[in-house]
Amino acid sequence: MGLGLGGQTSVTSYFTSRYFGVRNFSRVYGSVMPVLLLFGAPAATIIGDIFDRTHSYNAALIVLEVAFGISLVFFAILGPYPYPVKAGAK
Repeated sequence: MGLGLGGQTSVTSYFTSRYFGVRNFSRVYGSVMPVLLLFGAPAATIIGDIFDRTHSYNAALIVLEVAFGISLVFFAILGPYPYPVKAGAK
């Protein structure tokens, strides 16, 4: 779980630069990160509350799996990068 949350920052910056370009990176990234942190910060407390109510992490894991599934759908509909890498560039 921690590895996934730690990777979120680098993946978010990568996709932001690819889909919105370097010129708009700071504006878009500065708008996206607070939203991710706003929803990510209470996640541990919510998961703990679900555990306290059900005495199991199963329900919390189902909620997380649904959230990850929804995010996969959004990633799948992104399409190709609008700013492709130039031929010969590495």
